[in-house]
Amino acid sequence: MNSVGTQCASEQPRISLSQRKLVSLLVVAAALLSALIYVSLISGPKASALAEEHAAQDILAENKQFCTSFGIVPATENYRRCSEALAAIRAKQKERDTDDSFGLL
Repeated sequence: MNSVGTQCASEQPRISLSQRKLVSLLVVAAALLSALIYVSLISGPKASALAEEHAAQDILAENKQFCTSFGIVPATENYRRCSEALAAIRAKQKERDTDDSFGLL
């Protein structure tokens, strides 16, 4: 210290190794938190919408394959009924799966 009671530049307190590690850990935690927020708020909904779109396309393709295997031509009343029947079957299966997952069966 000089005579005025202040520290000289060469006498400034140094940051210890444990303090540097703590600062590094906090920076990494902030980066991970930012990534988590990005994924949950921005990427997550986009991925869910894309997955739903792919599932809908898969169902249309399955309906076409199944109904046409019986000679039912797409864009006809019989094809519409066939697709609706398959939708009902899928809904019942989904209900059974849900009940089973809760241990109700």
